[in-house]
Amino acid sequence: MRNKVLAILRTSVGYVSGESISRELGISRAAVWKHIKALTEEGYAIEGVSRKGYRLMAQGGLRQFEIEPYLKTKWLGRELLYLPETASTNNIAKNEAEKGAVHGLIVLADRQNAGKGRLGRTWVTETDEGICLSVLLRPPLLPSHASLLTLATAVAVAKAFADIGVVSGIKWPNDLLVCGKKLCGILTEMKSDMDRVEWVVVGIGINVMQKYFPTAIADVATSLYLAGAHDINRSQVAACVLNRLEDEYERLFNEGFATIHKDWLQYSVTIGRQVKVNTLLGTLEGKAVNMDDEGYLLIEKADGETEKIVSGDVILPKE
Repeated sequence: MRNKVLAILRTSVGYVSGESISRELGISRAAVWKHIKALTEEGYAIEGVSRKGYRLMAQGGLRQFEIEPYLKTKWLGRELLYLPETASTNNIAKNEAEKGAVHGLIVLADRQNAGKGRLGRTWVTETDEGICLSVLLRPPLLPSHASLLTLATAVAVAKAFADIGVVSGIKWPNDLLVCGKKLCGILTEMKSDMDRVEWVVVGIGINVMQKYFPTAIADVATSLYLAGAHDINRSQVAACVLNRLEDEYERLFNEGFATIHKDWLQYSVTIGRQVKVNTLLGTLEGKAVNMDDEGYLLIEKADGETEKIVSGDVILPKE
């Protein structure tokens, strides 16, 4: 019943009276008030005005009704699971995948306290200023090609940021940077058999409204706000990322990786620079000369030989 009250508020233009809600749902005015009170305790901003009724107020948050006005997708994000706080949106999405959730489900949270990054790092969002987003996909891909989704996601996010006026660059394979500082991280996890992918969960962590960062990361982290995007909210950013991600996903399967590869290179802040790469086998230094068609980084060493990097942590020179 509470969801039905919420649905009426979401689809109403302006205020809707308690009497109108009670009549439509066949419940008492007192019951309507109790459901409104419960919704406000869950975090929904509902304005009540005497003789007018109730109005649901968008807050620029991550609930479905706040994102939908900006969403242009056909299938991505049309099923949405929102949590005020969770340990990890990726873990939630993986659990939903195991229960049979649909391709295109997204999990969003205001805060996560045990989020994961690449190479065992953490991505913790302790305030309602960022976006913790995980996308469940069931792509027709071989497991060996799943990394292409990560690269396509990086391109999609870079284009989404450009849509809101922020120029970012991609550090191989998928960190989004502004002026050398990290703005967004992407983590892809999957379940597969030898010859097919069962599901892929792409986690995207974005710093949006933060004006300050803890001292420990202040020199390496930034946000869309600090990059100059002052007139946006998290609803717009999340929807913009989803719009672009659906486009890039469909382009990957309709046109192949070559066109996405070209865009990735245009956004790259890695290719053409002297870098250090920490891998499981040690540290390698050289010039990043290209990314091949499988998404692997090609490093030209001092002796002129080229080495392929499958996985590693790229350290760029100071800007």
